[in-house]
Amino acid sequence: MTSNREACEASTYLAWQSHLGVQMQVSRLRESYIDGQQGVGKQLVDASALILVLWRLRIAALMSQQIQGSSENVAAALVRFDSETQGLTKLRHVTMHFDEYALRTDKRRNTVGDPQRLIETGDLWALRCDAGGLEWLGVRLDYDRVEGVARTLYDAIQKDNNSQLGS
Repeated sequence: MTSNREACEASTYLAWQSHLGVQMQVSRLRESYIDGQQGVGKQLVDASALILVLWRLRIAALMSQQIQGSSENVAAALVRFDSETQGLTKLRHVTMHFDEYALRTDKRRNTVGDPQRLIETGDLWALRCDAGGLEWLGVRLDYDRVEGVARTLYDAIQKDNNSQLGS
């Protein structure tokens, strides 16, 4: 069985790693826009990586909340994180189940458009990036907000876990 200290360090390590990943992916996405390298393929790779590290940061917060004695800092930071990354669950699901959407299987659950329809193959390539953020599948992620809430959530996890990792 894992001790509380080990669990704290594991969630802090995941949060630290994910927070660094957010910074790196946002930087790459900004650079690809500024440099005029607006190839959808490269941006889809970087956007997918950003989505996954944001999701892993969320997992670290949920881990931290499960540790006995965790304060309300993480809970409040997670609420703010979820508010600023609305649609992250959808983006994560489509990223992780890309094949189901590309092949238009019956397992697809997420929708786009007005009126709403199941996401299809062509929607997967409809990523748009600009200097301030990305938009994909009807979800907008603003780079400054994403970086800010990722840092806030990481700081809350680190504080609650009483960890010096990444200080």
